[in-house]
Parts: sequence; structure tokens; C-alpha cells
Amino acid sequence: MNYNFVAFSILSIVSFIGSAQYNDSITIKIGDRAPSLGSAEWMKGNPVKEFQANQVYVVEFGYINCDACRSVIPFLSHLNTKYRGEITLISVFKGESKKRLNNYLLNNKDKINYSVARDPAPELLLDKSWMIASGRRSWPTAFVVDKEGIIVWVGSPFFLESVILDVLGNQFEPEIVAQKELERDSLFNSIGKAVREKDFQVALNITEKLILEYPLFPSYKLIKFDVLLKSDENRAYAYAHELVSGLGKDDEPLLLSMANKIINTDRSRGSDSIKTMNNPDYGLAIDLLNRAIELSKDDLRIALALQQKAQALDAIGQTSMAIKVIEMAIEIVNDSDHLLLETKTVIKPFLNNDFEAYGKKVN
Repeated sequence: MNYNFVAFSILSIVSFIGSAQYNDSITIKIGDRAPSLGSAEWMKGNPVKEFQANQVYVVEFGYINCDACRSVIPFLSHLNTKYRGEITLISVFKGESKKRLNNYLLNNKDKINYSVARDPAPELLLDKSWMIASGRRSWPTAFVVDKEGIIVWVGSPFFLESVILDVLGNQFEPEIVAQKELERDSLFNSIGKAVREKDFQVALNITEKLILEYPLFPSYKLIKFDVLLKSDENRAYAYAHELVSGLGKDDEPLLLSMANKIINTDRSRGSDSIKTMNNPDYGLAIDLLNRAIELSKDDLRIALALQQKAQALDAIGQTSMAIKVIEMAIEIVNDSDHLLLETKTVIKPFLNNDFEAYGKKVN
């Protein structure tokens, strides 16, 4: 089958429906007073109309289809519990419909214990005044606002805790933190260099060092899996089994991403050649997807996971079963009452194309 659809590239497409692109120059930076949250539509917790003196705030920006944004939720709830009364933690969701975000919060009510606000499309005023104004276009991004209402740090929320401790203790030193971040980025870049030079053991050593130092950051685990896929598929699959039976068993985005790498590593996109694996473990991919579907509470993500599962079933010769799975995905999208019409319009043709292609194979 000639696939023209990779599920997780579609996730990025539908996440930005209705979002404009801006080229405004950077207008806020570390050391500036934090912008207002006045345009926020509060969905959970107490509204924050203004930043109070002597209170530290964490303002995190994300969206539902962002894998890392979903992975960071348990950590943010952990921080909110650990530093309750000392920090106010707010998550701002970009461009989500009220119905979809309400459904998301309802399904994750036991996981999210902090305040949540919506940044409505098409205006996206908070995205403009915080993310775009600071030059940030990656998610999730967290801003730490100190007791005087000043932005003192911006970065990945997975690295928040040491910053919070220093800010609460009035011991925050931006230069030291910046130096540590440069060192971490340098290590990260070294992984890519080692992989390009096919020095996979060096890449693994660096990745494992980062995992040890930042055990809650899922990207490093995914990088390790990817490096292993390139060097030793059996070790990669053993590592995936280790994750799914341990630390990663409840991490839906990590499970989906590993399955996606197995299923789509032997595809080609335009002029970019993607390494063909010797023995793709489609059975493992299906197990990862089944667990992810079990964990997911969002119609779009379930439908796209089912699309991936159908691909894996077709790859192992179970095309009739693949048709049934695609039918389930189409039904979920059609019946969803919280997906935007624009989102359905993007997704449905791809699912229908797969359904027709599978049908031709069995007829």
C-alpha cells in the first residue's frame, strides 16, 4: 500500500487549525514584568486576574495534541502538590474548543490538580502576548514569575523543579542556570553527531546519562529507543518492553511515539529516505497502541492510534482486521461531539483513503 498519511504528522496539522503565523519581533524577555492573563477563559481552578506580590507563579503553555504536554501532566501535578501554597501553577491551552477542553479535563480530573485556562482561537491573545512575544514556538513551555511579578526563567517544564526551589529560596542565579542549560543542550547535540557518525554506543552513553539526570523527561527515553532501532533492533524492542512494563506503562504519548517509529521507520517521505528495519516488530507496535488507546480519553488521538494499528495489522497480513479497525476510527471521528468540524474535515479523507485501499487488497 502507498501510504500518504502518517498519523502523527496529522496531529500537528489539526492542532494549528485556525492559528495564524506571526513574525513580530521579540518584545518580552527574562527580567521583564509578566504580561497579563486577563484574556484567559478559566476552565479549572481559581482565576488569576493579576499576579500577587510574594507569590511565585508557573505559567505553562500547551495544547491537547502535544505529546510532551500530555507527558508533563503528572510532573506538574506533583509540583503543585509538593509546593502547594508556595506556587500557583497554571496551564494555558492554546486554541482548543471549549467542548473539547472540557471533555479533556473531565477525563483527566484525577491527573490535573492545578488551574487551567483556555486561550480561545482565533484571537489567541495569550499566545501572542507570552509565547510569540518571547520568541517561543515550541510546546510545552513554562514561564516562572517571581514574587515581584518578573519573568525569571523560560523553558521546558520538565526542568522546573530546581528553578522553583531556587526562586522560592531567593537563591536563583540566572547565569548558573543558563550555563547548565548550555551544557545540557551540548550533550543533546552530541547525540545527533554520534548517530550521524554511526557511533551508536557513544550516543547511547550520552542518552543514558541524560535519562539518569532527568528521569521524568520522556524525550530522552524516546531518543534511546530511536538510537537502538538504528543500531540493534532486538535491544530496542527489549527496551520498549521494559518501558511498557515499568516507568512508561502509563505514558500514552511515549507509547504512541514508539509504536509510530516501528510502523513508519520503513516508509519514505519525498526525497528523504527512512531506514528500513530488518525485522519491524509489528506485534509490539500493536501492543503499545492497545495500551495507549486504553489510556487515551480523546477521540482524535484514539482514532489516529487506531489508524496506526490498522497499518500494523495490514503489514502482518491481517488486512481484514485492519479494515474493521479503520471502520472503528471513522466511526469515532463521525460520532465525536467535541471535535471541531475543521478537524474532522482534515482527518476523515485520510481515514477513508486507508479504508478504500485496504478494501482493494482483500477484494
